[in-house]
Amino acid sequence: TISKVAVEGLATALRQEFMMLDSSMHVIVINPGAHGTNLLHTSIHAFFSDHIDRGSLWTPALKRARDFAQRYMTRNARDPDCVAQTVAHALLSRRPKNRYLVNTSWDMWFMRWTPQWVIDWGMRFAL
Repeated sequence: TISKVAVEGLATALRQEFMMLDSSMHVIVINPGAHGTNLLHTSIHAFFSDHIDRGSLWTPALKRARDFAQRYMTRNARDPDCVAQTVAHALLSRRPKNRYLVNTSWDMWFMRWTPQWVIDWGMRFAL
């Protein structure tokens, strides 16, 4: 989402500024991927139910998006403990990576390196 992109941009800017200052501070981004939590499942259900129940012009597309999100979560959601382990590893590491990808599905990894127009074209068929 837009907010995640903004946070990653801020992290990159901070990391670069600390590098120019020869600081020992490290800025780390942890991308947690899909994890099965009650908050996630509740928010997916609440968002789509609220918008689908209004009966707008977008209802058919929202239903397809809801089904897509539920299939994705069923296929890819993992135990959130692996995120906690990654955070602990990053904090205790003498030379942490700039970015940690935790439970990133093949779909998300692929989308990271794919031009946006290809993703948009594919989403037309997926939804």
